[in-house]
Amino acid sequence: MNAPCRGYRRAVLLASPAAVDDAHASHCEGCKRWSTSERRAAELVRANRPSWQAPVELRERVTATLEQERARKQVRTFLARRLAIGSLAAVAAGLVIALVVSRHEPSGAEGARAAVDFLVADHLEFARRGPDRLKVASASPTEVQAYFEEHMELAPRIPPLGGARLLGGRRCSLGGNPAALVFYEYVPGEGDEPESISLFVFEPRGADFAAVGETVQLGERRAVEISQRGVSLLLWEERGLVYALAGAVEAHELRRLIGVTP
Repeated sequence: MNAPCRGYRRAVLLASPAAVDDAHASHCEGCKRWSTSERRAAELVRANRPSWQAPVELRERVTATLEQERARKQVRTFLARRLAIGSLAAVAAGLVIALVVSRHEPSGAEGARAAVDFLVADHLEFARRGPDRLKVASASPTEVQAYFEEHMELAPRIPPLGGARLLGGRRCSLGGNPAALVFYEYVPGEGDEPESISLFVFEPRGADFAAVGETVQLGERRAVEISQRGVSLLLWEERGLVYALAGAVEAHELRRLIGVTP
């Protein structure tokens, strides 16, 4: 993909379609087909998809509250005290709640599709935002990791991306589940606009990403590539956590960023 095509597609993804100059697509057949497909998909989403995703600010407040509650271990302490005095009713209520939650949290291919929707939506949303998206602004992987260890009880590895610059990170929520979100800036080629690259790190919850994407070899481990709404995703598991690299670039460019030859 050459620089004019990349710039046009980036503009369509990161701006309102009505505000994009379609002069490039008028003489580029590939971009014309791509633009038509993207806009049809956006129209279908607007027409048929219910507004079930809460605003980012609300999701962040809910996530922060849940993390504080988990840190204090109030639920565990409550159950332990009730068990100590022999309150089987409280235990039964806790089991019923757990069953209801587990039944409503999708897994397998359904869970993977839901997770991919959140990953793509969050990447596109934060790609439009400026420095305010950063809760920790640092080019030091050690400092960014320390932030997540302190605020999320997660210890993600912050990988260096060849040719990309680490900007910092923040907490985010993927359908109510907390995730670490790391930001990089990447310039694909000379004269190209910088692209925002996102790295999400979260706990696995039974989602089968291989069922909705293409399995590829990532060094000594396997990964899954998925493309949706012009965003490429590269997902793999490491040290009991799921890593999802996202960017409005070609899939092979994500592999190259982490040091794997396409």
